[in-house]
Amino acid sequence: MTANGFHYDGRTFASAGAPETTGADGSVPRGHYHQTGDLVWGEISGGAVRVGSLAGTCGPDGTIRFAYCQVPSTAPWWPGEGILIIRPMFRPV
Repeated sequence: MTANGFHYDGRTFASAGAPETTGADGSVPRGHYHQTGDLVWGEISGGAVRVGSLAGTCGPDGTIRFAYCQVPSTAPWWPGEGILIIRPMFRPV
C-alpha cells in the first residue's frame, strides 16, 4: 500500500479513449491491475488492443512508473517507449 493508502491490486481501469487504442465500435481497452508491495503489473485488452501487459513500481504518492507492450488489432505490436506515469485521479470501472 502506498503512503496515501491507494492500492492497485484487484482494480480495473478503462482507457481515457486514446484514438489509437479505441475500437471501431467505440470500445476502449481495460487494464486489470495487481500489486504486491511496490510492484505493480497488469493485463490489458479491449478496444483496438488484442492483448497487452505492463509492469512497474508504485511510488509512495500512488504514481506508477511502468513499461508496457500491446498487440493491437491493426499493427504488429506497440512497445512502451520510456516510462508512463499514471496518477490515481481517475475512477475505477
